[in-house]
Amino acid sequence: MPIPEGNPVTIQDGSGTTSNQAVVTSAGALKVDGSTAGGGTVAIQGSQLLTITSTGNQSGVALSTQEISPAAANILDGNATADAATIITIPQNRIWVGSVTLSAAVVIAAGASPAVNALPNVTTTGASATPAAGAVVLGLAISLPANLAGSVTGDGANDVVTIWPVTVYAGATAAATLKLNFNSASAASATAVGYLR
Repeated sequence: MPIPEGNPVTIQDGSGTTSNQAVVTSAGALKVDGSTAGGGTVAIQGSQLLTITSTGNQSGVALSTQEISPAAANILDGNATADAATIITIPQNRIWVGSVTLSAAVVIAAGASPAVNALPNVTTTGASATPAAGAVVLGLAISLPANLAGSVTGDGANDVVTIWPVTVYAGATAAATLKLNFNSASAASATAVGYLR
């Protein structure tokens, strides 16, 4: 329910025993007065900065620290450009959340060359990983028709894809990884950008 500026609205819990006054004091600013609740708890969630001003007979303010941005130690990014290479390693019993980008190319030479159907992808590894080891996080399909005998030029094709969010749990018994697989691509690269939880 929208709260009109300058007009207090009473907020009650499900039982109706705890109530607080909420008022929009200016555009984009919400004031919640918990004094009428006799020690009740006021919880505010949102993406905006929260300014707390102590007034009246308050004994203190307790803040709940929900993670907004990861600590530096929890940032985990990586890149791979070789077939079967590890992009990132997720420590045992940790969850990684982030984005994964895969880029790949297929090239065939001049002259008689067979058709190519490449399926480059990024997969998980790890004895206790979720998704399970071998699961495809994302992939591409790049195809080129055969080159005829006597052709003087080659051919090529490339593609790129990004997916977000990707969530991988390493599990309780072992670390997990994200791995790059060429699968008949001539070249490929993968980048993972995210953080540990």
